[in-house]
Amino acid sequence: MLENEKKLTRWEVAFEELKNSQSSTISDVHKVYSSIELSLNFLGSNTEHKMLLMLCALFPEDFDILIESLLRHAMGLGLFKVVGETWKARNRVYSLVDDLKRCCLLLDSNVPGCVKMHDIVRDVVILVTFKTDHRFMVEYDIKRLKKERLNDISAISLILDETRWLEDNLEFPSLQLLQVQSNEEELPEHFFRGMKSLKVLSLQKLYIPKIPSLFEASTCLHTLQVEYCNVGDISII
Repeated sequence: MLENEKKLTRWEVAFEELKNSQSSTISDVHKVYSSIELSLNFLGSNTEHKMLLMLCALFPEDFDILIESLLRHAMGLGLFKVVGETWKARNRVYSLVDDLKRCCLLLDSNVPGCVKMHDIVRDVVILVTFKTDHRFMVEYDIKRLKKERLNDISAISLILDETRWLEDNLEFPSLQLLQVQSNEEELPEHFFRGMKSLKVLSLQKLYIPKIPSLFEASTCLHTLQVEYCNVGDISII
């Protein structure tokens, strides 16, 4: 118990440095990163806590993360064994968020129903996660993503601006979660053909000419979230 308290105190000191990082220089960045990684290890076998952190890290820096979006992602991936009982899963997600706030791994948001993650915590979570069996990654350049051919990746967050665009022929046979945030970029017709294991698909600010292209994603698809998108042909619905 005393050892656990020492670990928590060490992380709290590091977190104070994080909070002041914009106004003063962090004396030892490696120490801060190590402290955050230590805090992740401190979660031990709490898989749900770790997975929720991974989901939070998929959102952009300094983002107000809607807890309901975390719920949809988590249920789509099957993180909670509560079939048909969404209210239980929702309560569990809110409980996990509170736990992670107490560990200083998540922060309060000024937006109701949202939570935030410090940028440096997010960076460490992404780095640590990429080394695990649940390989998550955030990418800003789809050309590099296409070139790397990461066949064993589990989740990808694509954050594109007006200088980036989507391409066809992406092969990610093990991909279970895809989140795309763009600036009214057009979704290629056969964008999802190489993603046959996809369970969660979240699209924001895209132009989707034909809804049928979404149904090429996967027969395993559990969660489809489409927000602020310009949708064309919806006759299939």
